[in-house]
Amino acid sequence: MPYARYLTVADVRAEGPPYNDSVTYPDAWVEDKIDLASEAIEEFTGNWFTPKTRTGVSAIKLDGNGANFLRLPFPIIQINTITLIYAARYGADPTYTVDTDEVLIYNRHLTQGLQKPDDRKLPGISIEAFLAYPKEDLNIWPIGDQNIQIEGIFGWTSLAHDDTVGETIAGSQIPQSQGSTPAKIKRACMLLVRRYFPQLGDFQSVVSTTKSLADLTEMKVRDQSVKWNVSSGSSGGLGMLGGSTGDAEVDRMLLGFRQTAAMVWA
Repeated sequence: MPYARYLTVADVRAEGPPYNDSVTYPDAWVEDKIDLASEAIEEFTGNWFTPKTRTGVSAIKLDGNGANFLRLPFPIIQINTITLIYAARYGADPTYTVDTDEVLIYNRHLTQGLQKPDDRKLPGISIEAFLAYPKEDLNIWPIGDQNIQIEGIFGWTSLAHDDTVGETIAGSQIPQSQGSTPAKIKRACMLLVRRYFPQLGDFQSVVSTTKSLADLTEMKVRDQSVKWNVSSGSSGGLGMLGGSTGDAEVDRMLLGFRQTAAMVWA
């Protein structure tokens, strides 16, 4: 699916330009830099941060693991349907639609406002009752290759301070609010966009928008002397965790949004 866009041109212009006021960049140029920054954020974190509907040909298909809990690759906002796909030998209609009332959906950050534990960091679904499969009753996700199809709304979002916490109907596990892009993601996107704005040839402008305080190695206040660490694009050791955005301040801001390593559930 295409990358989301986490800022508007109006957002960037309202922030104030990190360049000489005599330079005006066209909207299309600003939008391109927003796209670059948004893409960098999603690649670094492995998540997206706005509600996205996955249905039909874009539905999520996972391998059944033979366990009660099935890990999903993205934070859950809402699950609409879960379909088990069987081999043709089970009959003319080799599918079975799971009743979501029999499944526990891990989206409590929206339905309960619960962030400890934070279901966005370990999204999944678990079977709470016996499922009436065509051949037998089981309480596990049957082992298979892409045999579990899930349709719904997914994405790492946060509730605003004035959002209503809870379900649309008691027990529905459908949240009243889908949430919105976290403020830290918008701020990180803004900081990355600002990196592209310095005027060509203006070294001080480039430094001021591409370096953070974490990159400082020496500063003399009276002489206004500054020394930057230029050995790498990012400090803080995040490169050992699988890359960085090239900005230490942004990397630290995004670290908590990264996908956690997959776990094996027995």
